[in-house]
Amino acid sequence: MTRKPWRAGKDLSTVVENMEIGTGQRGDGRHAFVTREELVGLKLARRRTSGGASYALNPGIEIDSTLMTVDFPTKPLNFKATGGFGSVLLEWDMPNYRGHSLTEIWRGTEDDLADAVLVATTPGQVYGDPVDPGWSGFYWIRFVNAAGVKGPWNAEKGTQAQTQIGVKAIIVTLMLRAC
Repeated sequence: MTRKPWRAGKDLSTVVENMEIGTGQRGDGRHAFVTREELVGLKLARRRTSGGASYALNPGIEIDSTLMTVDFPTKPLNFKATGGFGSVLLEWDMPNYRGHSLTEIWRGTEDDLADAVLVATTPGQVYGDPVDPGWSGFYWIRFVNAAGVKGPWNAEKGTQAQTQIGVKAIIVTLMLRAC
């Protein structure tokens, strides 16, 4: 199996490493980002004069249709929700299918998917959902591919999360107990 050039993670060293790979400062340069201006320089794209910073492929440039193959979204794996004081951190494994576009994040106060609401979409594998201190509820996620096809839910039952009560309330409680 080929090693992927990008590391998953949220810590500073991972972000720095990925930026260094993307800018060509680390590795052999095969995984460096290609800018829009580089595409213009290679005559693969052109700048549109009327659309601000808008770009378009040049006529005659064909995109290999095998590169545009989109698979049916897989079931999300290892979904977890961790409550903090005023937000819930949601994490899951990145999907391994061609054509992944985004992850839908649904939330409900009861463990009933029919009553849940869509709160966000993200292309990544982590999301911070701002909620009130002391909030309790459930989450579900599913992947959506580039064709807009929605895959299966991570689970029928919701993943429970609860945030802590506010810091002020904790201080007041401690002060009352001390009296």
